[in-house]
Amino acid sequence: PAGGRRGFGGRRGGETPATPPTDSQEKPDEPDADKAKADAEKKEEEKPPTEPKPDPVKDRLVKVLNGEIPVFITVNNPDDATRALELAKEFSLRLILDGLVDSGSAAAELRDSRFPMVLGPWVSGSGENEDLLEFWREQLCEWDGRVAIGTFSGNPRSSGGLRAHAAMAVAAGCDAERALAAITIDAARILGVAEITGSIAVGKRADLALFEGDPLNIASPVQMTLVGGEVVFGNDNAGGEPGAESKIVETVSLPSRMPENFSLTSENVLAKDGAFVQQTLTVEKGKIVSVTKGGEKPDGDAPHFDLGQAFVTPGLFAANSEVGLSAVDFRANESDARHLGAADGFDPTGRAVSKLVNSGVLQAMLVPPGQNTLAGRVALLRLAATESVTSADVGDRFVISSAARNREKFPSSLGGQREMILALFSDTPASTRMYLPEATVQLLVASRAAGTSGLLSGKRLAIFEAVTDAEVRTALELIETHKLRAAISGVENVGRFVDRLVATRTTLIVGPLNDTDPPWRMDDLIAATRAGIPVLWAGDSGLQLRRSAAMAVAAGLEPDVALKSLTGGEFGAEAMMADFVIWSGVPTDLRARPLAVIVDGQRIPDSD
Repeated sequence: PAGGRRGFGGRRGGETPATPPTDSQEKPDEPDADKAKADAEKKEEEKPPTEPKPDPVKDRLVKVLNGEIPVFITVNNPDDATRALELAKEFSLRLILDGLVDSGSAAAELRDSRFPMVLGPWVSGSGENEDLLEFWREQLCEWDGRVAIGTFSGNPRSSGGLRAHAAMAVAAGCDAERALAAITIDAARILGVAEITGSIAVGKRADLALFEGDPLNIASPVQMTLVGGEVVFGNDNAGGEPGAESKIVETVSLPSRMPENFSLTSENVLAKDGAFVQQTLTVEKGKIVSVTKGGEKPDGDAPHFDLGQAFVTPGLFAANSEVGLSAVDFRANESDARHLGAADGFDPTGRAVSKLVNSGVLQAMLVPPGQNTLAGRVALLRLAATESVTSADVGDRFVISSAARNREKFPSSLGGQREMILALFSDTPASTRMYLPEATVQLLVASRAAGTSGLLSGKRLAIFEAVTDAEVRTALELIETHKLRAAISGVENVGRFVDRLVATRTTLIVGPLNDTDPPWRMDDLIAATRAGIPVLWAGDSGLQLRRSAAMAVAAGLEPDVALKSLTGGEFGAEAMMADFVIWSGVPTDLRARPLAVIVDGQRIPDSD
């Protein structure tokens, strides 16, 4: 270490170490050395003290130990919570906990400590945050500690979803006033800024938000926001036709097993025009045999149930769904999988299907996974019904996005995808590049070609997945050229294609929408619906479908249009299957939840 760059001892390789010089002088006496050392120390003591260098980290920690600054600690399990509480007790910390979704063995300690918590997000990417919902229902409903709700996102646009998280807390059993306080005054109290913000009071900052309806109903748009008393946002789309009044019903009285024949009345049954009116439904042997206005009990001895103000709708309709499917089942050696049908790979008993039903989704358009350009046959389903598959072949799915491009097999480009689909509609006989016995090839080719005539005649539906502008133009060219009855999903820039979508009567499959989407996408969607383009909603859960529709309503979509597109129809057809959902509120209000799910006239277990 003392040798510097020359190496050990400071000498070059091969050098002989120098002999240290001989000191001919005698060493001073030890007492003189001690005196010199003492004199040096005395001089050092006489110097003025040096000012210590500032240390921001230590200064901040002093404020933490003095209780001036709270400490956020993320706890993921009961052990983390216990250690955090021990740390707070040892150093007298002002503790704020976040991330906890199961207090477990630490439940009693947490209740006694009454430290505030930050919970969220209540809504995850695929739907409800089930662990957090269960945590609230079982352990926090009666907890009197302070709670704030957060988005836990780094995207600034995610703050727009704060109301959705609070609404989901209400659906889970949280008191509405407490949920609203969790995103206003209680959040301010936890952060120590309640004296200046968090509530409307004399002397506080005039930071205000004006809503068209209940703040916890995300379908109610923001009309205006003020910061420091100055208007910083005004909503030109607000002030439209209001939807159904926001009211939440806690329970309905229905038996766990419904009789074979019965009738029920509600003040809020979805009518043909998308409004909620008082109607009576009569059910016989799993079918709705009549729908009458008013609340009078029908003639006969069948039991009658009065649902009061509960909301009754047909089940939600999920378009472009892959629920209950495994992508492994749709692997193909080439990108032509028309011989495969989504219904063939559907598992009606899967947990994902059960969750979808319990969230209010009773109908689904099941599409094959999008890993092949010619993805396969689309099926129409009645979920939880005795016979789930209504139709195993309502059309074909065509994927012309990058999801179906494979460098190892044709097609690997958008041009190749277009060429493959054009060949399907041409006079060129269907073929295969696989080496198979001739008899197998003939069966495969015949199976693939069977539905082409139905597409060209409009009897079968062509569903395109297209994302970029170039992909959408290709899809519309194919639709226009062959006059296809079509739907298209995944479009990023809807506004650029409104005229062509209207001209071809193409249905737009939308979603799932989220708060991080740029505002112009919602503006494009509203413009498309106002131009008359039909809309269906896609998602993996009822919550995703409802949230997308609610966001569209807040942006300007008419509430009746949203409800009709969510449910895919209305009551009124004779001998219609008795599949419907009884809600605690309007489905576009995320505070609402399914109170009962009825399929084939029978209540689905555990749906409440």
